[in-house]
Amino acid sequence: MTTIRNVTLAVLFQSVLTLILVKTSLAAHVANLNDSRHATESVTNLTWFIQISDLHISHISDLDRVDQLLQFSKKTLPLVNPCAVLVTGDLTDAKAADYSGSGQSIREWDMYRVLVDESLKRSLWFDIPGNHDRFDVESRSSQDHFHLEQQRRMIQQGVNIQRKGKQTLFKMESLGVRLAFIGVDATPNQGLKRPFNFIGHLMENDLSDLKALSESAKVWTDNVVWFGHYPTSSLVSASSGLREIGKDGLVYLCGHLHSLYGAVRDMFAIHSTGLVEAELEDWKFGRMIRVLAVDDGHLVFNDFKHDTWPIVLVTWPPRIGRNFAPRNGSHVRMLIFSPQPVHKVSMSIDSGPVQDCVQEPQLQPLFILPWDQGLYQSVHTIQIKVMFEDGSSSDHQHRFSVTSVGETDIFDLGSVVLRIDLSSVFKLAFTLSVCVCVCPLVLLRLTRVKCWPVLERYHLLCSMDELYFPLVVYPIYLLVGPWCAAEVMTDRLGIIFTWGILVSDGGLQFLYLPADTTWLYATVHLASVHFPVILLVANILEEKCNTKKRITSSNMFSNLIFIHLPLLLHVCFQYYLVNAFYLAYGIPTMFGPMRMGELLLTVFLWYKASHLKAEELIAVSKMFSEHQE
Repeated sequence: MTTIRNVTLAVLFQSVLTLILVKTSLAAHVANLNDSRHATESVTNLTWFIQISDLHISHISDLDRVDQLLQFSKKTLPLVNPCAVLVTGDLTDAKAADYSGSGQSIREWDMYRVLVDESLKRSLWFDIPGNHDRFDVESRSSQDHFHLEQQRRMIQQGVNIQRKGKQTLFKMESLGVRLAFIGVDATPNQGLKRPFNFIGHLMENDLSDLKALSESAKVWTDNVVWFGHYPTSSLVSASSGLREIGKDGLVYLCGHLHSLYGAVRDMFAIHSTGLVEAELEDWKFGRMIRVLAVDDGHLVFNDFKHDTWPIVLVTWPPRIGRNFAPRNGSHVRMLIFSPQPVHKVSMSIDSGPVQDCVQEPQLQPLFILPWDQGLYQSVHTIQIKVMFEDGSSSDHQHRFSVTSVGETDIFDLGSVVLRIDLSSVFKLAFTLSVCVCVCPLVLLRLTRVKCWPVLERYHLLCSMDELYFPLVVYPIYLLVGPWCAAEVMTDRLGIIFTWGILVSDGGLQFLYLPADTTWLYATVHLASVHFPVILLVANILEEKCNTKKRITSSNMFSNLIFIHLPLLLHVCFQYYLVNAFYLAYGIPTMFGPMRMGELLLTVFLWYKASHLKAEELIAVSKMFSEHQE
């Protein structure tokens, strides 16, 4: 609960600052866009593509995940016929069979190769690695060979591919529309084992490479799409960062957060720089796909569950909250994809008169209907009915706004998650956790005043040097001292600190790797392990003091069950964590303060608290009572 509270405070703190700029940034972004575009009955200058993310192909669990990916390749791609598929990271799962360790699996990469080979028969396939694809990777050469081979095949299909460092630019043309896709690879050159491999990093050379590719893309087309694994909130940049470099693109597409496992779906934000960012829910659990269309330079998209038909994507008017490229439109335009032949499409606005849309013979997924845009200047709803030749039908709704009305009036947690700096949140959460564990104990020891009876147990705790100092020093030590040595990569030892990891080069030299996830890991440790120890040990002292006055067999049994059993269960829980840490990073983790050190400290404090003399505790309690009087 402490961790949740701390992280929540941090999120709210940053969200207040960022949301102040939402309306201003949105208005500025809209004002800077070309206002001369028109949504007409034209079938030119329209194309579409697909995004999927966080595939987590595994040879261990949920094999349906791969089977349905092949179904996506063989069924969805021919029906939708996108010009390209963007895959935004975590291509493989890379976890050990017992889920404790991590490392690349040749079998999983072979499974992914089969998927790519099958998909390339029907569409271009652009992917970018995620943090799982770099678990326990000492160098990039072996995986880069796979991607380079794949890119050579696409060059043979007419795709213009440019690489600078580890960043990639894909140029292509589809249905007369020029597109440029810039792949942002923020994974480390040396990939640590999980879990200390969560935050992405863009160094100065990466940003320089991305700027060069961006300039090249702008010469080719205005339709520039950025895509990568990490949301900008989980990226640490050396300078201005991706939010500044990518601000002129149509969108930055990403994954990684798994929509917080379904808790915050549809993450979308327009940053103060003008960058449009959209995170997609994962394939791993959600089986989600995103269909995007570029219609006369205007980008639209919607997310759909795999194998849910029909897919209806309205390209104009824009979905509410997504009017970041304003234009005048003489027609309602929508793309409809279905395995069943479509007989007729009808629509109404705000439950008004029903009208039949016209299917364009030259571009059959496109349905259009003339309208007077000037009549709809607030938030409205289009009701769409798709009727099939077998007599069945499907109903859909599309809430839209051709102005900025209703776009930033509602607090959007997904926008907050994309706007904050997760690395800073982790550090703030750790700082608050240390304060919660240390400051109350220090304050009680210094004041020597018993304010409320409920605090008597903590006064007793703070009066016992052998209990007080270990409990106070441990959280402070975690901030500055090493946790342990660990096999952070296969045959590579590292020394883990809260502020980063020193990785051995095989000799006496060490390379510093920032590992922002360590701040979160330490926060969770203090909240779930150390703080409960404070509560449980203090509980022993109070009960020991009280039961001295009323010793009975029933009290002894109650003392055993309600006082020592919780500590025993907590020790068992800590043993589980020690074992998981050992399986992840090897035997060296058994000789450090983190996990094993805390377990030994807990047993020591349990023993010391249980063997303190009750008379001494009663004397301390009386002293506080007299001081209070």
